[in-house]
Amino acid sequence: MSLNDVPRMGDPYLPSLFEGAFDQSALVGHFRLSESELDVPDGWISRSISTWKLVHDPEMRILDVKCEGETQGWMIGYPVSPDGALVEHDLEWCPENPGSVASAEQFLYSHSGRFIAILFVEGRARVYLDPVGSYGLLFSQTQRIASSSMFLIPAEGGIRDRSELVQALGIPGAAAVYPFGLTPRESVEYLMPNHYLDLAEWTVHRHWPRGDLDLVDDPQPLVGEIVEGIRRNLGSVARTGPLQMSITAGRDSRMMLAAARPLIDNINLVTLAINDRIGRPDTNVAPRIARATGARHRVIHCRRPSRNGVALWVYRTGCMVDELRGLRLIRAMRKLDPTQPYVMGSGGESGRAEYWRAGDTEDTAIDGEGLVGRTNTRLHPEVHRRANKWLETLPVRNALTILDVFQIEYDAGWLGFLMYGYPDAGRYHFFPYSDRRVLEAMLRLPGEYRWKQRLADDIVSMEWPELGAFPYNEAAFGVLGMYRRARHWARETFKQNGHHMAAVT
Repeated sequence: MSLNDVPRMGDPYLPSLFEGAFDQSALVGHFRLSESELDVPDGWISRSISTWKLVHDPEMRILDVKCEGETQGWMIGYPVSPDGALVEHDLEWCPENPGSVASAEQFLYSHSGRFIAILFVEGRARVYLDPVGSYGLLFSQTQRIASSSMFLIPAEGGIRDRSELVQALGIPGAAAVYPFGLTPRESVEYLMPNHYLDLAEWTVHRHWPRGDLDLVDDPQPLVGEIVEGIRRNLGSVARTGPLQMSITAGRDSRMMLAAARPLIDNINLVTLAINDRIGRPDTNVAPRIARATGARHRVIHCRRPSRNGVALWVYRTGCMVDELRGLRLIRAMRKLDPTQPYVMGSGGESGRAEYWRAGDTEDTAIDGEGLVGRTNTRLHPEVHRRANKWLETLPVRNALTILDVFQIEYDAGWLGFLMYGYPDAGRYHFFPYSDRRVLEAMLRLPGEYRWKQRLADDIVSMEWPELGAFPYNEAAFGVLGMYRRARHWARETFKQNGHHMAAVT
């Protein structure tokens, strides 16, 4: 394929533009589920249960869910068992009540980690995501196909791009997210976390939360549960060998590091350095943390990607992601150690009131327009309609919990698909915060406690107090910070003197 055949940088992320731009063999780490016979990419593996066919790239990790030797489903990815072990073999699950949906969900969410679960139990065929939706799932109700990629669902005649929506959202360039199941192609939706896909009707239904969560008065017992959960999940990976873990200037990676203290001998810290407002604090603070703790640390500097690299990334993410910083990570992610898992702090946002505003209370009125207004997504009429529907069907009345659940489900509009763009970034990707028990504990912390973002401070003070000496997301810190402050002062002084001279003359 010549470079002229590849869409140009700045072209809208429309599936029709990228359809066929690359061979399907480029879809490393992807899969498709259907009952119909479809073309299978060369070299892919096929599995079946009854009439259902799962085809997947050989790099995908597929575990059978069995009962007395009979396969009744699959778990794709890297689940962690309730006792904190990375599941590396088929799972045995024989429920007392095989037809109980509650039993199936209790079994699934006793596991943490990164996974998609497909279960066929007593005629109930369903697909579930892990708690943070770290694997993206698309589906077509009309074609009865579920897939990780837009380009594994045939673009049949009459199926069009949602061009007007893409244009209205300003993709690419606006760092926008497709919310509430919307995608850039008509008749294709994505599955949000906390929902399952019914494979009989091809409809989506919420399974969590079932109602308001009880907030606690004393946060400390829940803080202990959160630390235990993060450490349990990190330990499941660390016990299999060395791992590489993200460290930034932010709270989420700091909490991971504090919880990981007993495991630090098996952890290599990595900072992906982007020279922007968000990234500069990382390169200032993260190396200092590593030196102070004696941890091994590597900084990988990001470079601008090639045109072909951008097009391939858009193809692999299925036109679902408009992430400007994600594009700048394309080359850097390839420099991660391919023999070690890469552990990230995505999901930790749930502990710090990401979408709250000053003055919010449990009784704050929230409508669809106000909900979307807390994000950088533009209020397109279809987005507005779906936002109102999402609110109507959410069985929660506490406004703070509504915002928390929205954060989990909205952010998964890009996380699960973003990670498909980096198939060669480490041995596999892992998210310690992807744990129902951890997330629920975070959402039950007192409102004021979370608004003041005290969770990271408490975890650090409990587990690794020395980490508290370093500021969060602060570029003006240490000698480098002194230099930056002096440069800023000189620049401002020069401006003021320039204005003064202009006024005099």
